[in-house]
Amino acid sequence: MPNGETGQLVSKFFGDPLPRPRRSREPDDKFRTIRTGSKHGLFAVYPKHRKMDRGVRTARCVCECGGEIYLTYVDLMRRKRSAQGCAQPGCQFPAPVSFKTTDPGYVIAERITHLLRTCPEEVDPEWGGTAYEGVQPASREAGIAAAVRCLQPIAKGPGRASWHVLRHNEDLPYSPTNCYVGYRPQPSKTVRLNGVSVTVRELADIYALPISKVTELVQKHEHSSLLTVLIEESLYAQGTA
Repeated sequence: MPNGETGQLVSKFFGDPLPRPRRSREPDDKFRTIRTGSKHGLFAVYPKHRKMDRGVRTARCVCECGGEIYLTYVDLMRRKRSAQGCAQPGCQFPAPVSFKTTDPGYVIAERITHLLRTCPEEVDPEWGGTAYEGVQPASREAGIAAAVRCLQPIAKGPGRASWHVLRHNEDLPYSPTNCYVGYRPQPSKTVRLNGVSVTVRELADIYALPISKVTELVQKHEHSSLLTVLIEESLYAQGTA
């Protein structure tokens, strides 16, 4: 009997087969890659002990001081990089600092640490990088401290997670004379002015301003006052050119 007829007979006498239940997968669950009891920074991680915190999966982490805390994967990696503890009573290790709005020096130090870890060949030896062959770089701690001393005075307001250490000239290394603190350029971001949608790149071309400067103005000012600020900045740039 052909297979098609067999299937029809089975459906006739026993009904349609129940759908096979799908196995739930969480591709964003990065704790699956961590072995039970493995050390990450100051914490031993037990990924099988889980909790949900406001919709985000957390795992049980035991600090070297003996304190227990449930952390998200991102928070665990951040504390690992900064050698931060659990902040429980009696913990002798540094407590984590809020990254969203905090001391500007902390945010700048985080950014320089990321640069030294990902592209040290583009960072000046004074800041601990290896941009120039034959020049002995400063230690990582001394380089980060030097970068904070250089950039913190020109950073305005409280530290923000949206800050980045940017270069005036992308062809030169990150150095004291080639860096500033600002917002990462977003040339494709769309802004609506007077009922017309324009991109940041188009605004930069119209007002003869750098894309990074227009991005900063868009994020700091309301749309109602943005046009006035752009005109003022454009006139100031032309007057100082």
